[in-house]
Amino acid sequence: MNLKEKEIEEKIRELANDGLLILGVGNILKGDDGFGSYFAMELKKDFPSIVFDCGVSPENYISKCINSDAKNVLIVDAVVFGKEAGELFLTSPLNLKRTSIPTTHGPTLQLVTEILLSTGKNVYILGVQPLKNELDTSLSKELSNTLKKLLIIFREALKGE
Repeated sequence: MNLKEKEIEEKIRELANDGLLILGVGNILKGDDGFGSYFAMELKKDFPSIVFDCGVSPENYISKCINSDAKNVLIVDAVVFGKEAGELFLTSPLNLKRTSIPTTHGPTLQLVTEILLSTGKNVYILGVQPLKNELDTSLSKELSNTLKKLLIIFREALKGE
């Protein structure tokens, strides 16, 4: 599902009502692949109890998710889905085929989502289309712009959390 800013804000508010954990996944040494981690690093400053920067090891956060009262887990990651760089989509991992998370942490991320789903958590993936996936410690201009907009949306949606 391609998302507009208002739709994202509404969905985040909805998920937060039942408890929400946010996992940022990415490799900050590989350009746009680091989007999820950069997002989590910034958002964690305002919401440290519900946001985790998983880097390339989301499996290290499974127990935190399972032991949380939150019903919803949102994974933010760079995902190649054939759209314009910086475009967002939100989906359940059940809608993705095993091979459709082509990032450096794809198989691990798939396993994490399967484990969380098996414990009764609702899991969602907020994907952003990357432009570059090469050795670089900065985001492309397109993803930097998306990051700024997304942080504003999430901070507004999570007020009071």
